[in-house]
Amino acid sequence: MQKDFLKKCEKSAYLYGKSLDLRKKKTIQAINPDFLRREKESSVRKNRQVIYLNDKEMAAIGEYCSRFKVNAKSVFFRQAILEKVLRELGSNPPTLF
Repeated sequence: MQKDFLKKCEKSAYLYGKSLDLRKKKTIQAINPDFLRREKESSVRKNRQVIYLNDKEMAAIGEYCSRFKVNAKSVFFRQAILEKVLRELGSNPPTLF
């Protein structure tokens, strides 16, 4: 019975030139613009931190960046520092006593 109904639907859809899509349509919820604005504002970097390197350290950083094709040193420094910090925080959880 259901097969006959589907065949009739397909036939009428073909006759009227419309495609027949019996799958459920997914509804996509729109993202709140205020949420997007707050997320963008929270990711803006406003705090400045300056580090000083000696000649050997700077040469090592230059060698690393040229060998591994790092174009943005600030991104490299930020990634390396935060990776170290997050690894240390993860391995040393706070104690209760």
